[in-house]
Amino acid sequence: MGQKRGIVAHPATYGKEMMRQNFTPQELADYFTLLPVEQELLANKTGANRLGFVVLLKYFPWEGRFPEHVQEVPKAVVDHIARTLTIPGERYLQYDLEGRSARYHKEQIRQWTGFRVGTTADADAITTWLCAHTRVDDATPARLTVQALERYKALHIEPPTPGRLERMTHAAQRTLEEQFFITLAEALKPETRQIIDTMLTESPSPLSLSALKADAGRRSLDTVEGEVAKLSHLQGLMLPYDLLTPLSTRYLQRLKLRVVAETLHELRRHPDPIRYGLVAVFCAVRAQEITDDLTDLLLHVVHKMGVNAEKRVEQELLTDFKRVTGKTG
Repeated sequence: MGQKRGIVAHPATYGKEMMRQNFTPQELADYFTLLPVEQELLANKTGANRLGFVVLLKYFPWEGRFPEHVQEVPKAVVDHIARTLTIPGERYLQYDLEGRSARYHKEQIRQWTGFRVGTTADADAITTWLCAHTRVDDATPARLTVQALERYKALHIEPPTPGRLERMTHAAQRTLEEQFFITLAEALKPETRQIIDTMLTESPSPLSLSALKADAGRRSLDTVEGEVAKLSHLQGLMLPYDLLTPLSTRYLQRLKLRVVAETLHELRRHPDPIRYGLVAVFCAVRAQEITDDLTDLLLHVVHKMGVNAEKRVEQELLTDFKRVTGKTG
């Protein structure tokens, strides 16, 4: 059939209900004009079938999939292709995307581009690949979608529908986080897990999880002593910082805020790996926050002490001055 053309998917638009609607004249000419090498594919195709085939042929490389309904293809694209074929653009609305001709056209396009239809086994394999090649703190739905589309492209497999791809990326994100919590919980010492269980009890304690969630309060020497006690308690947990340090601050903060938002009852209901993992991350983040807060608190206390000392010196000098004989003269 001649030289096969590779697919040029645009992951940023994948998963949206509609393809973007606005294209420059240059984009229309570059991406949606039939190439001489593609002319042989038009044999035995006329009217609406001819126009519909070329629309599919040009839509597939751009979006990385076939449209699910005719309205997905922007009118500007259809009109441009129709003009190059000298066919009225309205004829495209007569093209049945689910009809026998369209099914044959899609298979012809797959063969031309060297792609095949994806299967459930492909989706499972790519989900596993995503989990093996993505860090847990990078596992956002948007990033996983881009990686999945690139993997489909590399394997010359037609991507699934946006809905199916979204389920794949969410499954990968969930698996990565579960694996992370299992690894983190297994790295905790038995005594650390025991301390975490104690922190999740309802009994009031200065070093309970509820107390650790609270802010430092007003700036004073007592506050400094209280925060030092908290920090000493957190440092005694012997957390596996080698697993946490490489992760992004954004991701660790998200997990910390999750713990802040949940009640003790909700945290206790989690499976062991998730419960221990969440609280361990919370404690690691709080230790860093308390360290930073202590620096500010100490600077404030030292400054306040300096100001008070200056006031005392000034008062003593003033009192001395008042005692001087003949001070008026």
